[in-house]
Amino acid sequence: MKKIRKYVGSQKKNHKGNITSEEKKIAKALLDKGLRQQDITYLLNIGRETTLNNARIGEARNYTKKATEKELEQFEIKQQSWDFKTQLNPYLNEIHLMVFRSRQTMLSAIQSFNNPLGACNL
Repeated sequence: MKKIRKYVGSQKKNHKGNITSEEKKIAKALLDKGLRQQDITYLLNIGRETTLNNARIGEARNYTKKATEKELEQFEIKQQSWDFKTQLNPYLNEIHLMVFRSRQTMLSAIQSFNNPLGACNL
């Protein structure tokens, strides 16, 4: 049997739960606009693999940089474009965009095939 000392500290810490500098800038700007911490946490957690908690938003209060209005607008557009059923965001990367477009094309093809008014008479 291994000693307890070998188990302590053997697992690496997961750094995915840390808030990035870009997220700190956005959180700082949203805090200055008067949004509550839980609302900012909700906005930042959309699409994240590992979620943040309210304590991470508190770290952004002391951050010196703040996001501009244009950056906040782009962030809002990106977060609102998440499709929660498919977990895809066309603004995120090219793969998500291609899957999103192919899914829309497939749905359009099925709809036009099943529409009796648009079918050809054979």
